[in-house]
Amino acid sequence: MVKLKSLLLILCCCFFLSTKSYAMWEGNWLAGVYGGLAEREGDLDVFINHPLGLSTNYINAQEDTGFIGGVLGGYQVRCHEWLLGGELNFEWQDLGEDQESAFTDARDVGIRTTARYYQNQVAAISGRFGYEVFPNFLPYVRLGVQTSRDKLVVFGTDTDYDESIDMESLRRVWRLTAGIGAEIPACLLMGLSLRAEYNYRARAGSINTEELAIDNQTVVTGSMRPKAHAVLVAFVLNFV
Repeated sequence: MVKLKSLLLILCCCFFLSTKSYAMWEGNWLAGVYGGLAEREGDLDVFINHPLGLSTNYINAQEDTGFIGGVLGGYQVRCHEWLLGGELNFEWQDLGEDQESAFTDARDVGIRTTARYYQNQVAAISGRFGYEVFPNFLPYVRLGVQTSRDKLVVFGTDTDYDESIDMESLRRVWRLTAGIGAEIPACLLMGLSLRAEYNYRARAGSINTEELAIDNQTVVTGSMRPKAHAVLVAFVLNFV
């Protein structure tokens, strides 16, 4: 009987502590929109296998800058100054300008190339961890995974017009993302907050293309594996 009373007392204490601890955590759903400026950079690697055993390898640094925007949604919990949350976002990118370059191949013939790299169907899932260091000022860090359907298009021709190529490749890739930012309340609407964030998107798998030139003898391959940086501003509505 004494053991039973002791067990009941322990269970009651555990229930009380867990209830009290749970009560300290307050959660809410959220939704928002964001936009900003992004810069994507990577090397375009072109390899040409000429007839008679000759080969050319040309690497050119590519940079692309443009606007990005999207929508986000998620759930977060807070305990005193601490915050922990998870978010899903879908993104649109205004990146993909033509990148032109010129070089001389192993035959001492000039070649001009035009390359374009697209990212479509961009989505990411991430976790957010923050601490309110001052009243209404909450710095945070973010870590997640982004996926997109990436497409590389390469067009090239030489001055003799006997090795023209027009090739492209498309596949879905996955990359890690990380960010650091801060959040403050916005005075426009109850539950509305304003975020500013730097976001880094790591390199994913290479997008590779290959095609036979119009002379039916020369094989040309191209590949690219870019990374990106973004500065974002977001308006988020917290459903509290």
